Amino acid sequence: MKLIYTLLFLCALSASAQSWELNYSTETTSEEVKALSAPNDKICWFVTNFDNLYKTSDGGNNWIKLPPGDTAFNPSGIFVIDQDTAFKSSSSSLYKTIDGGSSWTLVFTGEASFPPVVTMKNEAEGILVSNGFLYKTTDGGNSWSTATITQPPAAVLNTAGKGNIDALGNDVWVTQENVGIAYSPDYGKTWSTPTNSGFVSFGTNAHISFVDPDHGIAMEAGSSPYIYVTTDGGNTWQSTDDSQGHNQDVLAYESELWYIPNPADNFYIKHSSNGGSTWDKDIQLEGNHGFNLLEKGRVGVMLWAGTNQGKIYKYNTLSLSNEDFATTSTMVYPNPASGQLHFNIPNIKQVNLYNMLGEKVLSRNMSAQPQNLDVSSLPTGTYITQITTDDDRVQNTKVVVNR
Repeated sequence: MKLIYTLLFLCALSASAQSWELNYSTETTSEEVKALSAPNDKICWFVTNFDNLYKTSDGGNNWIKLPPGDTAFNPSGIFVIDQDTAFKSSSSSLYKTIDGGSSWTLVFTGEASFPPVVTMKNEAEGILVSNGFLYKTTDGGNSWSTATITQPPAAVLNTAGKGNIDALGNDVWVTQENVGIAYSPDYGKTWSTPTNSGFVSFGTNAHISFVDPDHGIAMEAGSSPYIYVTTDGGNTWQSTDDSQGHNQDVLAYESELWYIPNPADNFYIKHSSNGGSTWDKDIQLEGNHGFNLLEKGRVGVMLWAGTNQGKIYKYNTLSLSNEDFATTSTMVYPNPASGQLHFNIPNIKQVNLYNMLGEKVLSRNMSAQPQNLDVSSLPTGTYITQITTDDDRVQNTKVVVNR
């Protein structure tokens, strides 16, 4: 069957830089975003200090507000699985919804007032942190047990609803109280504690975010103003930036890093594209309007941020091209007969192809010739081709595949 490939270059947008854009505002500025979760680029939920739940299923084009129900409480954490299923926590309790947040069922009660923190690997299997211990579920979060998971070497830090656990597939990281991170490559069956050299300790406000077993970012305990970055799985940490005091949140995505400075200075988001060597202000807000939370869709390319005045910002990491990329040297053309996309770019290093949900569907290291990407197996649809050169310049193009 003949394939027709249409390439639409995004060069016309390259005069602008990627940026955070205001996506949604609640009805009152006294409503503060307290918890935020996004399973993909289409679905995002957040809950406020009024216990109102807001959700979108179309990437933020439309938002639905659900007021407090029979189980009203000020949530400290949220984890969304899909458009109907989610968890939210407050104090020592964890609740689950299977009807899009209209009703909530109590599924866990801990022994202390620290809010449970949840991460789910899939619809059935997940890990919960409560009172310094790990619990595991294999039935979609309806029941939790310490018997089916190994405890890390030291007690897991209790935090205010997020930040003390991060997971990517079977890789899991937790913050240990006054020790540093622990790492599990097999979803909690075994644990190891890296050297954690250069890191003082974790305290209540510490948060971590990892992109793979080697690369991660952390903010430290108490009043420490520093952001820490590791490139060797937590064996060594390098302090990279400082603000006026302890910070709000951190986020790592591929080679990019973001963090929100401390509450006295949190009216902007800082960003680093070089592993923390240098930092720039990504966006700055006016007055007392400050950021609270950073989140990335677990599948996709969209980042989300919440503020203390009920506003949601979003950032598309694949939306624009680097403006200094030499577009005249970029020749990308389809070969329908062979189902190959051919790239003729000097010093090309990598080509990744994403669908419009942000899922990576094809990838090829282009150090070898020919510079082709086989797209013959792709279904009809629109895709983003991300081209990276040896000097880390990036070109994004839109590819439309019609069968």
